[in-house]
Amino acid sequence: MLGRIEVPSDLRIGSYEISVRAENGFLTYRRVDSSAGEERRYVLSRGIELRAVPMYPIFYPRFITQFILCVLEHEIVVAPGASIRVSLEIPVDVAIYAYSGNSFKIIDVLALHKDAKYVLYGTTYGGTVARFCVARLTKSVNDVEFGYAYMPLTIKNCMGRVARVSKVLLDASPLRLYYREGSKWYVATQSITMNIVTDTSAIVYYEKPVDPRALPIDDPESLRPPRVYNRTDMLQGY
Repeated sequence: MLGRIEVPSDLRIGSYEISVRAENGFLTYRRVDSSAGEERRYVLSRGIELRAVPMYPIFYPRFITQFILCVLEHEIVVAPGASIRVSLEIPVDVAIYAYSGNSFKIIDVLALHKDAKYVLYGTTYGGTVARFCVARLTKSVNDVEFGYAYMPLTIKNCMGRVARVSKVLLDASPLRLYYREGSKWYVATQSITMNIVTDTSAIVYYEKPVDPRALPIDDPESLRPPRVYNRTDMLQGY
């Protein structure tokens, strides 16, 4: 399901049926969404390679923000000076990339979660608009459901009192998605660490990938991160 799309191919990803054919010296890409009756077609020149890869859930119905506010299915309580590691799964979509060498364009986004909601993290005048999602507990990367990415989260309470965590703010720019070529569904982020600093602030760090053998996606141009930072400051509560 994930990775290179062979020619010819007939794929089903969620509610989407995809057909790729070679015709008269060019390629045709046809996608039908059986849940909405929508159809999309492209004509592609020779030399184009198509790939299906996981994608951050921020491009449907259109790109508004690169931030994702993950509300935890169950709040986490951490003792003073202690840390806890949990395995979460967060929703993702699928993107169809058209490659020629190292150059690429995203030609289609398959929304696996169509009830897109946006929330304001923080105050009206100083807050951040973010894509809302629920982060669910899971046992391991092998137990993650279709349409979700495995995300290991370590929470460190750097305060001298008990902390209660209900949400994590992620930035899709330093956040990375990884997948296994040819897998039916293996998607993971890198390891995430959240340092609780005060009663209202925390710092989120983006660290090493879960599986160094997995392939990172090529980030869309709007999300290519400046490599000088790998953190998100949560200054309006957690």
